[in-house]
Amino acid sequence: PPRSTACSSSRSLTAVTRVSDAAGAERDPGSGGGGSPPDGILRGDEHAVDPLRFARQALYFNQPMTPALAPVEGQRLFPRRGLEWGPLDDVIMGGASSSTWEATPTGTGVWRGSVTSANNGGFAGVRTRPLRPAVDASRFAGLKVKLTSDSATRFKFIVRDSDDWNGVAWTWCFDAPGGRPVEVTLPFAEAKPTKFAKVLTDAPPLDTARLTALQLTLSKFEFDGGLNPRFKEGDFVVDVEAIDLY
Repeated sequence: PPRSTACSSSRSLTAVTRVSDAAGAERDPGSGGGGSPPDGILRGDEHAVDPLRFARQALYFNQPMTPALAPVEGQRLFPRRGLEWGPLDDVIMGGASSSTWEATPTGTGVWRGSVTSANNGGFAGVRTRPLRPAVDASRFAGLKVKLTSDSATRFKFIVRDSDDWNGVAWTWCFDAPGGRPVEVTLPFAEAKPTKFAKVLTDAPPLDTARLTALQLTLSKFEFDGGLNPRFKEGDFVVDVEAIDLY
């Protein structure tokens, strides 16, 4: 199966003023995450932020947890009874992208939405609520993700090994063709430790015995100011069929 691909990284780019963080949010590197909303958010223009959608996304990931997930059966992480996914788009930091997650009758998921660079945004994502109990994947070498994208593009897949919301995001980039299924192989040894879309040089090894969340992102940004060369604004549909350990 296809493997993860190298993500772009460029510390010399100056046009990018905001980078996506580990949670799928964005942060202005010079502001430390604070400051006023980007221009246009409070003016009621075409790409103004929807405060209700912002609140729904924030509340979804902070509401009380549901009962423990069904045990992992063999190598399959998804579909899995009790595993809950929710959108985490650039609206949480002032952008105008939006997406939804819909569970199918067979247990797979359809992630669809629209991604735009308006309001300095440029990403959409879906993330699981915390895995309870955490998944012990220490006997395995990595993940296999099977999905179908309606158009050819490059995605990020992320796993986490702590309960820190903005902790280390262990990230792979991979390319998906348009209109046909692809199964990509993501070796744990090739995951990049990132935070706020910057590669960390001092992160401890990935704790594969304690996977706490999964995330899929379509982003204009890659690492260290680099841009996704296959990024396109507009509507997208992704059928997520399976996530397995191998």
